[in-house]
Amino acid sequence: MEYRSFYFQHHQRNNMNIEKSRVSRVLVIGLSCIGDMLFATAALRNLRCLLPDAHFTLWAPPRVIDMFVDDPMWDNVDLYDRKKVFSGISGRLKAIKKMREGQFDLVLDLRETLMPIVSGALYAPLLAVKEIFFPKRIHEVEKWLYFLSSMGVPIWNRNMRLYISPQNKYEVEKKLSPLRKGRPFFILNPGADSSKRWPVESYGELACLLAKKYGALIGVIGYSDYEQELAARVLSKLKDAGLDLSGRLSLPTLAAWLAAADLVVSNDTGPLHMAAALSTPVVGIYGPSLPQINGPWGTVHRAVIPPVPCAPCLQGKNCTRGVGSCLAALSVDKVFEACRGVLEEFHGY
Repeated sequence: MEYRSFYFQHHQRNNMNIEKSRVSRVLVIGLSCIGDMLFATAALRNLRCLLPDAHFTLWAPPRVIDMFVDDPMWDNVDLYDRKKVFSGISGRLKAIKKMREGQFDLVLDLRETLMPIVSGALYAPLLAVKEIFFPKRIHEVEKWLYFLSSMGVPIWNRNMRLYISPQNKYEVEKKLSPLRKGRPFFILNPGADSSKRWPVESYGELACLLAKKYGALIGVIGYSDYEQELAARVLSKLKDAGLDLSGRLSLPTLAAWLAAADLVVSNDTGPLHMAAALSTPVVGIYGPSLPQINGPWGTVHRAVIPPVPCAPCLQGKNCTRGVGSCLAALSVDKVFEACRGVLEEFHGY
């Protein structure tokens, strides 16, 4: 499939392909949402493979930085906080000064701003998404893979990347082993933005069905105070089959729990994409958003949408039928069947 934009045509005519010998320092300016940042890692890992001896720096926003500080793919991970240190015009000037002092040869701003132009870097591509004509809607991971391949980066690996340190893996296994007792271990995530949230009562019913059918231990996560309340309501249905994983877990710790699970069921939010990046089978629950664009990335996962003609609509909180009304129409049986299909395909249950 061929894509065209004024920007890329211009730079392709001017030999935009990266010459490995001319790149020793790379800066990537990251995205603030967990899922969006993980989507980009599929492409970035290929750039790292192309430039194994280069020094890679990531400027990571506060919400995602903990996912990357231990990852050996990055030589340096700095906090990039646009709401505090780098806010306003003076903050932008400070960021530009810091960027130029870094003497980077390649700057990728995943936010698609104009900052690379003033970076002083030899390679400073503008990721002008809006100027690219896509014949059809494609997944965000595909978009980033295309951007890097258009710069001459070979695509060896199409999987997202999320690193778990041996210490985090060990700590979770030590806690989980005596509780699991040989049982399957599933994680449910009932939290999300209100427009993307499947009813907590439905999560409670699903948890009971999964525990009964598979004899599973069911962990329930939730970060904010409200999400912790949702988790408590689901856990109240489970009794001895439930494991409370709600609370303010660090992202590395949460990742280790998600990696240990045999199945994750989640609304369209960060932990869903973390699980998919870790190759944990995922059933994603979608309403207003498009799984074709931001669904769980990978072949084993499933995205379930409600049986209403307007879904997905991309309206979110502007839905005229009532926020979350489409997800209320999604039956527990339909989600359970998706779980059963994934478990049968991946684990042979």
